Amino acid sequence: MAVTRREVRLCNCRESITTGYSGAPVILRHAETPVFNFDTLKRVLESADRTVICRAACQSALTERGGSSSVGEVWQAAQAAGTVICNAAGFEPGCFKERVLLETSPFRLIEALAIAGYAADAREGIIFLPQQGGMPERIQSVIAEAQKEGFLGRNIQNSGFNFNIRVFAGTGGYICREESALRQLMQGSRAEPMPENGEPPIIHTIEALFQAAEIVENGASPERDTRLFSVSGDVLYPGLYEAPYGSTLRELIFRFAGGMADGGRLKAALVGGPGGICAGAPDIDRRLESKDLPPGSGAITVLSQSRCMVDTVQGIAAFFKDESCGLCTPCRVGTKRLHEVLSWWKSGAGDAADLKLVQGLGEVMQDTCGCSVGRSAANIFMTSLGHFYNEYQMHLAQKSCPANVCRPESKEI
Repeated sequence: MAVTRREVRLCNCRESITTGYSGAPVILRHAETPVFNFDTLKRVLESADRTVICRAACQSALTERGGSSSVGEVWQAAQAAGTVICNAAGFEPGCFKERVLLETSPFRLIEALAIAGYAADAREGIIFLPQQGGMPERIQSVIAEAQKEGFLGRNIQNSGFNFNIRVFAGTGGYICREESALRQLMQGSRAEPMPENGEPPIIHTIEALFQAAEIVENGASPERDTRLFSVSGDVLYPGLYEAPYGSTLRELIFRFAGGMADGGRLKAALVGGPGGICAGAPDIDRRLESKDLPPGSGAITVLSQSRCMVDTVQGIAAFFKDESCGLCTPCRVGTKRLHEVLSWWKSGAGDAADLKLVQGLGEVMQDTCGCSVGRSAANIFMTSLGHFYNEYQMHLAQKSCPANVCRPESKEI
C-alpha cells in the first residue's frame, strides 16, 4: 500500500522485510503524481471476472474493522448490491490515516472503489467525507478527471461495466462509524443507528479499499498483510506507519515511532481509538491482531508516566458525552454520568466506594447500549482498571494524583 506524504513519517514494512530494517523511521518524500494511470482497474476489466476477484480477496485476512467476514466474502454475498460506500470521514480522535490517504492518493481511492464496485456488481460508489476542510471539492475534481479519462461512467474502457462515483459531504460526527447511522444521514435523516431495513449497501473504510485493490493486483501474501497505524502521544516520531498485521506494541512504539519522547517511560497505550482498549506497560509484547490486542481503527495513543489516567479517561468520557446521538437511555445518560463522576474525581470529590458503582455503570453500558458506539464508550475506563486501580484509589481515598496533573483537594460530592 503506497502511502506517502512529505510531512508524514512512514515505515513501509514490506520493503523492510526484503531489505532489512536499519532501526530508524523512514521518511518518504514522494507524493502521488497528479495523473494516475488506473493500471489495476484496466487489468481487472480486461481479464478478470468477478468470481476471480472475490476469490483473491477471500484468500487474504482482510476484514473490515470489527468484522468477522473477509472483504471478498462481503462482495460475494452482496452481488448486485447497487451501491458501494467508502466511509472516509475520519471523525475519530487520534486516527488521521483517512486524511493522509485522501491528500496523498485520491486517484488510488477512485480506482479502489471502482474495483470494489466491479466485484460487487454495483453501479454507484459514494465517498462520505467531512464537510469542512475543502476535501469534498478536491475529491470531486479527481472524480471529474477520472470521468474525463474514461475510468468512470458508462461502458468503462469498453468493458460493458457502468460505474459512477459521487461525494456525500456531511457532519454526522463519530456516530457515523456505525453503518446504519451513516445510511440514515445519507438518506436525509438524523444520524442515528437504526434496525436494518432491506439489503444494506456495502460500506468499506478507505484503508480496506486500498488493501483490497492491492490484493486484487498482486494476490494475497503474508508480506502484504499489513495495517496502517496512526501513532500519536508521547513518542519521538508521531505519524502514520504501515506495519505487518500482528506486530507488537513494542515494535510499533520503539522500533517505528522512535520510542518515548523526552526520555519518558511508557505508562499505557490507548489502542483502537476512544472506544478501544487501555493497554498497560506489561502489555508491551502483545500482538496487534484480533485474537490478542484488537487494533480497531489503528489509532495508537501512547502515554508516558507523566500522564494521569483519571484525567485521560475523563477527556475520553467528555468526547463520548458530546458524540452520543441520544437515541438510547444507557448511552445518553451513561456517557453524561461517567463524565460527571470522573470530573468529580479529578477535583477530589467522592470516595473509594464510588469505584465499584461506576464500574457497574460501565458494565450496564457495555451490555445495553443500542449500538457499538455506546457499548464502547466505557471501554477505556473499564480496561484501565486492571492496570491503574491504585491510581484511581489514590484520587478517591487519598485525594492525590501521582502524576501531579489533577491536584485534587479533599471535597465531598
